[in-house]
Amino acid sequence: MANMIFTNKNNISPFLAVWLAMNEYRNETRPNVISATTLIRPIRQVVLARKYKDLSKQADIADLVSSRMGTALHDSIEKTWNQEPAILKDLLGQFGIPPAMLDKIKINEPVENIQEDDIPIWVEQRHEKTVKSTSGNEYIISGQFDAIVSWRVFDNKSTSVWTHIYGSNDKKYAEQGSIYRWLIPHMIKDDLMQIEHIFTDWSGVKALQDKQYPQSRILSKTLPLISYVDTEKMIQDRINKIDYYLTQDDSALPLCTDEELWREKDVFKYYKDPTKLARSTANFGTEAEAVSRQIKDGNVGMVVKHPGGVKACKYCSVQNVCEQYKQLKLTNQIKE
Repeated sequence: MANMIFTNKNNISPFLAVWLAMNEYRNETRPNVISATTLIRPIRQVVLARKYKDLSKQADIADLVSSRMGTALHDSIEKTWNQEPAILKDLLGQFGIPPAMLDKIKINEPVENIQEDDIPIWVEQRHEKTVKSTSGNEYIISGQFDAIVSWRVFDNKSTSVWTHIYGSNDKKYAEQGSIYRWLIPHMIKDDLMQIEHIFTDWSGVKALQDKQYPQSRILSKTLPLISYVDTEKMIQDRINKIDYYLTQDDSALPLCTDEELWREKDVFKYYKDPTKLARSTANFGTEAEAVSRQIKDGNVGMVVKHPGGVKACKYCSVQNVCEQYKQLKLTNQIKE
């Protein structure tokens, strides 16, 4: 594991700082293991992280709050569902599950013990499969699902309201769930996965004012999984690319795409008076719209393109060794 150097710019108490830092010491130590969540990251990020794994990394404790809260949520749910089945079934009964159905629920039972009419529930289990690259190198794909309920995989996500509304991570979630099914198709038989969004920025006031705004702090969303065959192709393709680029110079690495960079949309700013650039006359989403306004005003002034800011690099663990990041920062495209 890389050496982690922690800073504490906000003077968080040592009591909480140790708790936040501990999340960074749970990393896998086997060199050929790639987790499901890592596999769906940009190829550039995955390769650089593996090539420079022994370099010291720096993180400020305050920046680890979100990831640590997510881990704490998973730990808490796992602890809850490892209680005595009788206690869990009693609580399920209080939430409307009829007695006849409660008798069929099997919690964390080995899959070979599940009967045809049983309702299996499995929580926080890790599974692995080995994949060979085209060059013959072996990689272990590892994945730990949050829960499987009646053959459907569930994933709990602590996230923003807008991530739920716009579905900005839906593709990534579906890929992750599909990898889980590829790992254990005998346990995940449903073609849909269920995402449980727990909002970190939910506002009760906004919910009252806007009925289109989520009316609860927790909402579910179902997503279709990728077919088993296509998932296997996706995994093999990414393993082949990772394996290949690990042997290449960094300059050969594919650049992260705008989607992977979380790039915002470009803005075309129209300035009617070019001597007053402190504030634009109007902003447009396309150059054609901006030029149209310029022509309408007598073809005066100028149109300036402002590239959309990049947000993902701020959270990337390999930014210090990434030339693409350095170039984006040099051209002021990193959004803080």
